[in-house]
Amino acid sequence: MIRKLLSAVSRGSDDKVGVARRPGELPEDASRLETMVPRQPPPARNDDGMHRVCEEVEKALRQAGHLR
Repeated sequence: MIRKLLSAVSRGSDDKVGVARRPGELPEDASRLETMVPRQPPPARNDDGMHRVCEEVEKALRQAGHLR
């Protein structure tokens, strides 16, 4: 959508070749762009990064006989 707008502004999609345009002038269809939906980041999957470390330490301690 933005690519279409920029190409229309830069070279004039409906204009004849050689016709000068004002730099701030946009084509008529540029004002009819769809509204953009705000993007949300994905939900966090691993908030506690030390949880796996603690599990591995506990497993190693159990195997060594320090925990029962």
